[in-house]
Amino acid sequence: MERISRGDWSGVDKDSDLFPYMRVKDQLYIVNYGEGSILLYETKIIGPHTFRKRVVGLAHEGHQGIVATKQFLRSTTWFPGLGQQVETICKQCIPCLASTQSNYMEPLQMIPIPPNHGTHLSADFCGPFPSGEYLLVVMDDHSRFPMVEIIYSTSARTDNIFSIFGIPQVLKTDNGPPFQSSEFAKFANYLGFRHQIITPLWPRANGETERFMKTLSKAIKANAEGLNWKQELYKFLCNSCATPHSTTSESPVESLLGRQLRTKLPGIEHSSTTRDRQVMIERDTARKHDMKQYADLKNHASKSDIKERNVFLVK
Repeated sequence: MERISRGDWSGVDKDSDLFPYMRVKDQLYIVNYGEGSILLYETKIIGPHTFRKRVVGLAHEGHQGIVATKQFLRSTTWFPGLGQQVETICKQCIPCLASTQSNYMEPLQMIPIPPNHGTHLSADFCGPFPSGEYLLVVMDDHSRFPMVEIIYSTSARTDNIFSIFGIPQVLKTDNGPPFQSSEFAKFANYLGFRHQIITPLWPRANGETERFMKTLSKAIKANAEGLNWKQELYKFLCNSCATPHSTTSESPVESLLGRQLRTKLPGIEHSSTTRDRQVMIERDTARKHDMKQYADLKNHASKSDIKERNVFLVK
């Protein structure tokens, strides 16, 4: 206020607290108010440092977002670094953090294709359907070959499917109640496979199976046309297993059994070789790399800066 009164701004360097005011010095005014004086930027009050944190807190009392809080505060107040101080206060506001839906996306972490069939399986349930039945889906992560069994309870076990695939090394599932039971834990211990549970509320961690479940549910809706839904299910599975996978360019049945599946479509049969399998693995790795780059770019994904011993909210 002394500088404004004298009209002298000489000797103010970039490191001085007064430097930000030099850019707007022609819009700064002093007005008398009661027994004292108030410093204004145009028609907005400029308060001292001790005043700023308090006034930002008052502006954020209604828990508006960062942009709205800045606009509200700037309608009556101005001081250097106002925007930065508002962002700091809003980003440290616990009620706002707890109630704001975050759109932040981590970069994808692609899972390498298992080297052999049957060692890594993924399982999930589809249903219930109006008849009270469920579908138990178990997929081989190497070939993407799905086994689908119609069951009447989610407590049913996977013995029948394991008799075809064999006992896996790892069975990956979501956090559903059927997979959290003590009975399932005993079943895993009895057969000797590791039960891997994906991250809660993050179905992408089991993306291959989750995507297949959507396609399977769509096929089941053929029952709405008055058809036998079980018959339509088997038609879908036959065609699906014979269709080249978008990543490996090889059909699940050809990868698993080394031969093509005979369908209604005409074709020439041929068997795959070990070299074909290696080509499939290399193709899978390359396609996943391209998929990761595309998804991370589309989602504006960035690596989290969370470190050990950080304090953060758990929903």
